[in-house]
Amino acid sequence: MNAMHFLNHQLFSRIILFACIGLLVVLAYISFFGELGAYTLKTGSAEIQGDVVDFPITKSGSTRVTLNLSSGDKVLIFLPLATMVHFGDRIVVKGKIQNADSVQPSDYASYLRGKNINAVMYGASLVNITKGSSQNLFIILAQLREYAQNTIMYFLHGSVGEVVSAMAIGTNMSSAINQLFARAGILHIVAISGMNIVMIMEALLVFFLLCGMRRQTGIIASLAVIFAFIFLAGFSSSVVRAGVMGSMLYVAQLFGRPVSSLRLLLYAAVTMLVWNPFLLAGDVGFQLSFAAMAGIIILAPFVNDELRRLFERRVRDIDSYTKKPNWLAYLWQGARGIIAMSLAATLFTMPISIYHFGLFSVIGLALNIIAVPLLPIILILVFFMIILGSVHAFLGMIVSWPVWLIVSLLYGVASFAGSLPLATISLPAKSLFFFVVGYFFVGFVIFVASRKGYHPLRASSTYFYFD
Repeated sequence: MNAMHFLNHQLFSRIILFACIGLLVVLAYISFFGELGAYTLKTGSAEIQGDVVDFPITKSGSTRVTLNLSSGDKVLIFLPLATMVHFGDRIVVKGKIQNADSVQPSDYASYLRGKNINAVMYGASLVNITKGSSQNLFIILAQLREYAQNTIMYFLHGSVGEVVSAMAIGTNMSSAINQLFARAGILHIVAISGMNIVMIMEALLVFFLLCGMRRQTGIIASLAVIFAFIFLAGFSSSVVRAGVMGSMLYVAQLFGRPVSSLRLLLYAAVTMLVWNPFLLAGDVGFQLSFAAMAGIIILAPFVNDELRRLFERRVRDIDSYTKKPNWLAYLWQGARGIIAMSLAATLFTMPISIYHFGLFSVIGLALNIIAVPLLPIILILVFFMIILGSVHAFLGMIVSWPVWLIVSLLYGVASFAGSLPLATISLPAKSLFFFVVGYFFVGFVIFVASRKGYHPLRASSTYFYFD
């Protein structure tokens, strides 16, 4: 009976898995070749009214907001730079409406698809504004996010504050800072992604284990902090997506048995794509998050084992000492795990980055080994800086000092590395050739690992946290 139950369970799991893969293929077709659903607005000059359903973005001389109309259509509005609107406001605007599918360049049309935006209004003018209700939960979250951003900029000024704000709550950075981090190959650590969430989880889990917590209690406490982090970031779509992809890999551990992390990742991706199929082609953040998490699940255990073997040759008996449950063991395992995840995620996301941005950072891999382990430290310190800064400005200022020092050093290293000759190689953007070559190399690395006795799919069915 037990054997039959096991076979039935395995058969059911495989049916669900293949159904998800089939659905993913269908959604991929819709995402790449489908069109946005018909909308009721006519193109041309018009006056429309709707609710602001996204955080306003100040960029390229305009303030951009997304309006949700009573018809269910979503319209991206380009307002003058000095226009003050907030999440939850109801506004009336006047301008020229354009079908989102006809927007140029085509990449931007794909981006709008990923956001479920039906139309765009350029050069809009504000006719009327009604403030949203202070009792609305999402408006409260938006106000909380705005408070967090103001707190960060109060303690950390200039470029450092801009970088930290982007890391912590997903705000936009200036194009100059974006280019600087892109040339250095570490732009992905600034954007909130599934990898960032996993890094924070890993650091938090190590911290709680050092405090003497049991493993399952530490996971619950880490998930609670992650939820608070998502709450602080205002439940924006990118943050929620990152939270789902990152935290789900640890939820399975609460059941006390191995679960396929790769299967969970696939289920999560399919669920998101059922909600919005255009994420697959139109949202670069979704692509990078999925690729980074797949890399961490498939290859990070192998990289972790190789690092262990490498250091065994360099530092005699270190692993035999760290098998004891002490602070050095947890620190050693945590640092090794974070470096392994960084390398695996970078390898899997590099072809996508080259395809979209046309840049290959030669120095990026080395910088990621330095920068990525700093990420959870920065974010945890920022979290406490905001909390303690709300109690008293002096407490927040004390915590802000190490944040300023770490981010300033990171900014300086990125600036220096990006200015070196051949630090980056420019490649044709949107080149399918380099995209295929990149993932061919990824496949080659997995093949080499399998020749050494490593089984990627079996590794994805083990506990995610490295032992």
